[in-house]
Amino acid sequence: MHIQNRLAALLFRIAMLISCVLGIWLMCFQDGKLHPDIFIFYTNLSNLGCLLFFLPLTVKTALELARNGIRGNTVFIPRLKGAVTMMITLTFVVFAILLQPFMFTMTQGMDLGFRFHFSNILLHYITPLFVLFDWLLFDKKFQHRRFEPFLWLIIPYAYLIFVMIRAEVIGSEIAGMGSRYPYFFLDTDIFGWGGTALWVLGITIFFTALGYGLVALDRIVRHNGKLRYIRWE
Repeated sequence: MHIQNRLAALLFRIAMLISCVLGIWLMCFQDGKLHPDIFIFYTNLSNLGCLLFFLPLTVKTALELARNGIRGNTVFIPRLKGAVTMMITLTFVVFAILLQPFMFTMTQGMDLGFRFHFSNILLHYITPLFVLFDWLLFDKKFQHRRFEPFLWLIIPYAYLIFVMIRAEVIGSEIAGMGSRYPYFFLDTDIFGWGGTALWVLGITIFFTALGYGLVALDRIVRHNGKLRYIRWE
């Protein structure tokens, strides 16, 4: 089940890009000054990744709309699209479940204003939902293989390696965080390496299950007015 309308897809993707660009811009310039250290955070890197993917996808959608008309879909590296969708979905889920309840503690000492809170809504909720629904509504189905959710782990694990190396090599606290780590569940100074490994394992299991949930959705079709799940051959 998907919408075969390039005009609707184009307008939806333009709105997603506006949300993404505005969120990153507001976060970069919270007090009118550039804060390049925001890209230590997974949230901002995942939004930047979505921006880099959706820019060419949106351009391709516009070109195909002009050449081939409204009816149809625009396909652009579907396996990478799946990885990008899961990358930003992890941002949404981890923030909503793990970070939002501790937001006040995490941001003590930071000068927070409307720009910060609005950018948080855009980066953690609006943009991720745009990306997820773009995949659900406008992508062709049966594009993913059964092993792909494991490949989608590459992006968050690359980020994990970056965070750990930065903490050990640079060792300085992140501005306003009071820690070498951007997220409390990665903080080996609090949990030790064993405790942090358990956090990572739990998130990995959840992320993999979520990935297979999305792949399962990819295989649901409407047949004779009823929803039908198409099994892997």
